[in-house]
Amino acid sequence: MKKSDVRQLTRRTDPLMWPITILTFGGYGVLLGLNLPAIQPWRNLPAALAVYILSLYLGILLCTVAHELGHLAFGLATGYRFVSFRAFSLIWERRDGRIHFERKPLPGMAGQCLMAPPPDGAPMPVALYNLGGAIVNAVLAVAFGALAAALRGLPMLFAAGMATLNLYFALVNGVPLRVSGMDNDGANLRAIRRNPTALRAFWTELSLSEQLARGRRIKDLPEAWFVMPAIEEMSDGMSAELGAWACARLMDEGRYEEANAAMIRLLDSNVPINWINRCGLVCNRIFCELLTGNAGEAERLASTIQNFLRAMRKQPHVLRTQYALAKLATHSDKEARSARQAFERCAKACPQAEAIEAEWERMRLIDARAGTLNE
Repeated sequence: MKKSDVRQLTRRTDPLMWPITILTFGGYGVLLGLNLPAIQPWRNLPAALAVYILSLYLGILLCTVAHELGHLAFGLATGYRFVSFRAFSLIWERRDGRIHFERKPLPGMAGQCLMAPPPDGAPMPVALYNLGGAIVNAVLAVAFGALAAALRGLPMLFAAGMATLNLYFALVNGVPLRVSGMDNDGANLRAIRRNPTALRAFWTELSLSEQLARGRRIKDLPEAWFVMPAIEEMSDGMSAELGAWACARLMDEGRYEEANAAMIRLLDSNVPINWINRCGLVCNRIFCELLTGNAGEAERLASTIQNFLRAMRKQPHVLRTQYALAKLATHSDKEARSARQAFERCAKACPQAEAIEAEWERMRLIDARAGTLNE
């Protein structure tokens, strides 16, 4: 896989995104222009700029939190159970029967609400949970729009900005789109309705989130959850995640040769796996190649995901990848020591002991392989 191929596949954005962006914010610009005589920003330009910047930053924060609260509210209303709630780097997660709050940055993820599906045998409604965030943003857009119509001056500018941002969030999440290599809520819902494999993937991903939050490892979960679909069945981002999870199961079981072969088939097939998971698969491929002594291929793979490695440099699997490259490819003691120290700090801070346990197993394998090479 060439470097350009990875970049193109992982960060692809639907062309429809641009008309939505231009029309939404262009409409706001036209509205602002028509109301300039009433707002008269030139009378107090610093105040006008402050209101504009405040509405932008506060609007993004409000829209993100409101969007995820929409998923939470509609999920709870339709039988789902709370697992975790993320707003930027802050996350609330249910573990051991209690809600834990912590700071856990994840580049590329502004917000996320994960919920466990209804109990076995209960119906699993998908529309309201998937579109709950867009619905709440749309309601807020109407509310702030009505407020803007009733106001004048700088307060109108603020309310109009909030209405515009909420409308934008509603459209870019509700209209089926692929944005920066990630399917949005509307695209996921469309996939679930069209593809039975996507519905299975949706249930599996939510069930996995619940079990992993409870401290269970992937290898200890039912094998039926990790059956690799046929390539033609993974025609959308949701169903493609089943392929990534199937590879993760093989990795957790220590079946690295089989895992590497499966990841090669999956990556070469160009199924629409989201960019985070695709680059994660490449990280695991690097590890597998290094274990078999194929340092050249590992370094080639690493060159295709340099931006990802930098962005995710505090994640355990990325630190393990950097350590493996330093120990088994570049043979740099300094880089290996730095990566290991960073990994140890990350491991101590990680609240999920089971998740870090698997990474420690791989770190020990790297050390064992390096010891063999030095003999």
